[in-house]
Amino acid sequence: MKINFKKIFYYIILFYIIYTPTISKNILFNYNVTIYLISAVLIAIWLIKNKGKNIVLKREDIFFALGIFIATIYCFSVYCFRINEFNLSDCRLMQNFLIIFYMIDVYILSGWINKNEKENVFFNMVVNLAIFQGIISIIMVIFPNLHQIALNFYYKGNIEQNVFINRARIYGISYDYTFSTPIYHGFLASIVFKQYLNTNNLKKLIKCILIIIPVLLNGRTGLVIFGVSCAIYLIYLYFFKLKVWVTIRTLGIITVAVLTIAIALKSFVPYTYNFIVGFFKDTTSLISDKEYKGNYAILKENLFFPQGSDIIFGRGFRVYGGEASKYGFYEGQSDIGYVNDLFQGGIIYLGILYVSTFYLIIKKVKNKSVALALIISMLLANYKGEIFHSITMMFLIMLLCISGPIPYIDTTDNIGGKNEKNINYNGNI
Repeated sequence: MKINFKKIFYYIILFYIIYTPTISKNILFNYNVTIYLISAVLIAIWLIKNKGKNIVLKREDIFFALGIFIATIYCFSVYCFRINEFNLSDCRLMQNFLIIFYMIDVYILSGWINKNEKENVFFNMVVNLAIFQGIISIIMVIFPNLHQIALNFYYKGNIEQNVFINRARIYGISYDYTFSTPIYHGFLASIVFKQYLNTNNLKKLIKCILIIIPVLLNGRTGLVIFGVSCAIYLIYLYFFKLKVWVTIRTLGIITVAVLTIAIALKSFVPYTYNFIVGFFKDTTSLISDKEYKGNYAILKENLFFPQGSDIIFGRGFRVYGGEASKYGFYEGQSDIGYVNDLFQGGIIYLGILYVSTFYLIIKKVKNKSVALALIISMLLANYKGEIFHSITMMFLIMLLCISGPIPYIDTTDNIGGKNEKNINYNGNI
């Protein structure tokens, strides 16, 4: 069998762009620096290969990039005006501009990978990498000694040792194990689940389960994103396509899968099982008794906003961890995305980010149920953390908006087993 070295190269580049594992504490392996270096190499190669040609950008792409640029410059201006000292990390220049470079990376890589293909091979490769993460996570569960590999990657990100996290979480190979990667996998799994609904192909369902495994092992928010997104697809299937039997059958399969996974988790990783069950108990207490417990109590405590005109214009800094104390703010700390965004640049900054991003999603994501699920997922996720500072989530948006039609979703309107209509897809560039 002939080895496709070019495809292996693409898989390696994609893996690092998506998951950015911390290989070393050296500045060259900082994910911001590394992604900029990779982007520079990709752009240089593209310029050499396509001398005299231009990247074809649509109006909504330009609007999004311009929105990110304006939001970044505005945020930087507030920082310079309100803060007397300069810190490249705190002013968010590198992090925010990284979104634009991710956009360019997806344009270039999807254009190369999808050239002369009849479907979005780029998307399929991304799904395969997520499945690979699921398989790696299962192996780490079966062989606990290998779990230390994931913990090494996690703590190389200058994170304090946490006994609870060591016992219950951190599986696979990634950078942000507890927030953005589970959310990314949760939504990607929902896309594969929708592919299953459209094709009635059990292989798609197996892929979905493998992708959701790292979500169960690492972060409960991703489980919420998966559940909400799948609910949107099932509601669309039931009310708009009137596929009652398909809906009932799918719910039955989901129930069996959930019970099987729960039994496996309880047997192999009881701390993780208790971690997930605790989430459902806390949610039940919140809904039935209006009582805030566990993570909900922490989120409630962390929900506060800038006062006066600061809520409109921002104060130029985040309140994540102890960062705000450097600038004389001791009134609290929060990891809630909305709170940090408002402190960073106020309603103006937040408004520019959301308007430009939602405009891109509405215009570029062809399937409207997927677009709705993505928007709702972003709104939910930003309550748990800073979604616009999550490079993995920004990659997800670029994947769905730029890489091309999603196989078995954008290329067919049939539900429940009809074959996909082939399209002649030649890439974006």
